[in-house]
Amino acid sequence: MRNRARSHVRRSNSTTPKTDRPAFIPESLTDPSLLLKHFLEEGKNESFWKRVVASSRATRLPIVLMQLKLRRDLLTDWNHPLLKYLPTEAEWNRTMDRIRYNGYSEEDLDGLLHILTATDDNERCRRFLRPNTHQPIFLLNFLLRRKSTLSETQLLAKLIDYCGTWYHGRKVWEKGETKPYQGTQKRAQMAMLSMDVANFNRLVSLLSHRCLWTEPRLIVNVSAFVAQFLTNMTDDGRHPDELYGRRCSILNASLQSFRLTTRRHTHQVEAPNPYLWEAQRHLLSASAEFDKPLAVEKEGFRAIREVLAGLPKNAPEIQSSLRHAPTWPPYLLPSTGLDETKEVEESWSRVVQAGVLMQEAGNAKEDQDEALDILGGLAPDGTPTIQQRVTLKRDRQLGSWEARILATRNAHEAWKVFQDPPEPGREAGPAEYAAMFEKLTMREAEPETDALPGDKRLSFPTKGELNLTDLEKVRIQPPSVTALCQQMRLARVPVDKRCLQLLIESATSINLVHEYLQESDEDVADCNVRCLLSSNPNKQQLQQIPMGLFAAYVHACAGLKNHPRKRYLRKAIHLIHLRMNKAEVHWLPYLYRPVLKALAQHRKGLGMTLSYKLQFLLDIISQLDADHGVPLSMFTQFAICLRRTVAYEIKDLPAKRMGKPGPLLYKLNSLPKYDSEGSSGTEIGLGKAASLSGSHRALFSEAGGWLKRLFTTLVESEKESQSLLETHQVSILEQMRTRRDPVRVEHARQYLLALAYLGEFAEMARALKWLIAEWAQPDVIAALEGRGGDDLFPELSEPLHIFRLFAEPMLSPEVGISVQKAVEKANLATIWPDDDSVQAYGKGHNDESVMMLVRVLREAPQAASAELDSVQEPAEAIDDWELAARRRATVKAVNG
Repeated sequence: MRNRARSHVRRSNSTTPKTDRPAFIPESLTDPSLLLKHFLEEGKNESFWKRVVASSRATRLPIVLMQLKLRRDLLTDWNHPLLKYLPTEAEWNRTMDRIRYNGYSEEDLDGLLHILTATDDNERCRRFLRPNTHQPIFLLNFLLRRKSTLSETQLLAKLIDYCGTWYHGRKVWEKGETKPYQGTQKRAQMAMLSMDVANFNRLVSLLSHRCLWTEPRLIVNVSAFVAQFLTNMTDDGRHPDELYGRRCSILNASLQSFRLTTRRHTHQVEAPNPYLWEAQRHLLSASAEFDKPLAVEKEGFRAIREVLAGLPKNAPEIQSSLRHAPTWPPYLLPSTGLDETKEVEESWSRVVQAGVLMQEAGNAKEDQDEALDILGGLAPDGTPTIQQRVTLKRDRQLGSWEARILATRNAHEAWKVFQDPPEPGREAGPAEYAAMFEKLTMREAEPETDALPGDKRLSFPTKGELNLTDLEKVRIQPPSVTALCQQMRLARVPVDKRCLQLLIESATSINLVHEYLQESDEDVADCNVRCLLSSNPNKQQLQQIPMGLFAAYVHACAGLKNHPRKRYLRKAIHLIHLRMNKAEVHWLPYLYRPVLKALAQHRKGLGMTLSYKLQFLLDIISQLDADHGVPLSMFTQFAICLRRTVAYEIKDLPAKRMGKPGPLLYKLNSLPKYDSEGSSGTEIGLGKAASLSGSHRALFSEAGGWLKRLFTTLVESEKESQSLLETHQVSILEQMRTRRDPVRVEHARQYLLALAYLGEFAEMARALKWLIAEWAQPDVIAALEGRGGDDLFPELSEPLHIFRLFAEPMLSPEVGISVQKAVEKANLATIWPDDDSVQAYGKGHNDESVMMLVRVLREAPQAASAELDSVQEPAEAIDDWELAARRRATVKAVNG
């Protein structure tokens, strides 16, 4: 076969003059990594990149592999235009001689090409790891590239282990096994094992970036890999100072890699900052073990402070926040006599303390560093500010005036700071206006909230000025968003992308959003945001819009009370489908979240029938599960959507139907089944919405099945992730907060309520036993008891009330007793709710459907119980989940 290919290429090239090849190829286009990326990605310029590859005469391994693939692809097409650009037979033979001289046989090339030609990055990674041998470094860099679609946590963990095995730092240059060829050694394979400082820093950056997208907690594994490399490095006979410099370079580059890189991470429910700090802390500890501790440079300190700024407040910081006077500026009040004896430095946050260490290391503070101090709770003049928990993009340049506006409790305080420039006569710029927009759009904190000012994006009231007249109070009121936007335009301050995004997010109508887009400035218009106004936008134009702006518009289409609501919901989904590609699928959950929130509303407000709405919802979930997987935030929103859908139908049921015996789903079964508008699912880009027939009972049952499967998947994935993590010192409560399964009360509550409304009472018992087992671990109980407070176990109290209110009456007495015994076995018997507490919990809900559902279930317990408990409960719930997982794996394998 290869001989045929060679003769074919020889015949073709022998009759083609060399002048047909490009006379000049820019050096920037001949980088192997760039060529490999574009060569393997199908797209608009696919033929151009193939021509560039074919025209290259470089003998580097990536180029040779791509040309080998081209030769085999063109084996049966003698007239393909690319043939005239490929090397002649003589040139190819010389190239292959060079490759063999460097130690690679044709079988080696076949193996490498087998890796590159896999269908996706997950499969490429499996093939990469399968031989359990060293692979060329360019393949590893390609798998970890910025737009990689590698999404399996286990594969990523194995890649990190692979790096630790082969790039352990014991030598800068590993020769590997020697196989002479014509008196030479494997020079290329020797080079592939080389790991100098630049290559190592690049590898750590790529690994960290991929961890943040796939599983942020694996960043501690990357930190262990870096610490091993630092420890094993030797001077190789060079001057010791050179080794010290290389170690310092790796330390500071790694510290900068262990922080958030994009805005998307600021929207994650599972904030990775505790694990980012643990990764940085582990590196700092390792660097202090050397005879001469490694030096942290200014950028390294900044990375540390940015991570610390995203951590929850610790005990001293909480105490300091509680001492703030309820006036502006927020000077510190002594809470006890001991506070008066404390030094000022004792009230500083960790961010401020790290800034002091940066100065002591000889680094002068710049405006960006003072801004971090302000967000950390300390102004440059030493007065306190409101410490903010913030997550900052790596490339965001924060100014001190902007930080002062953000480091306030509400819009009133922010407006005072906005009108008080740091230098007389200085005009506010886009950053300051954006900070003010952010403060104006914050929602008010609930009176009973446990959050402190700065913990979340909430507005906290303060006393303000007590001796002002009503007229004066009106005069100092902060402006509305619209008024501030008008002031911004009058001052000729450009509305940049961040300001436009905040304006869209705060808009009250879609017409106002369109007005903002039409009036956007030229620098914003360059990214084609106005194409969003088109009824038929261009895919390439949509992909040029920054994801934050695009997401804000999608959220506006789905979330605002637009008219007609259904049309804008379709537009939101159409835009998502049109813009997204394989490299951006990780954004899908964030983009689809407002769509699910919209579907949680009453079907009449959406212009949908119940069947259409349920089928629409199921299509979104199934498609998201296939493209990306359903994360915890979307799982919770799905549960809320199902619960509210049933709740609305309960309220709308006629009284005579409510009185009939039988399960609730039977009562919902006779509602209209089809969309009166006759809409097709293809209009909104989904496969089968509103095109299937079937009873409401079948649709609700399918939705319940999806909900249970997603719960099982999340539990299994979390269990796998925990088994892959290196040893670390993240506190157990932080570990529980950052888990990606429904173990926290806010997620477990929504899941149990959704199961109750769907009639899945046996599943409620199984899920509750799992929840009890997770929170009853000895170290978790010890941590909960150590934090104090009246309610030590809020994570279990409410789920138990939900179970007793809805599920216990519908299940056999044995099941209820088994749950109570599980509570007692966990030494949590004191939190088992009594009957009065359960009734008070039900009546205390604002949602009237809660007690309506309780009444329906009480009216016909026997009929409902006979149907819903016909299947015996497994002895151990986890066995049932594992069985379900095996079934899904079998179905997936059969479907190919």
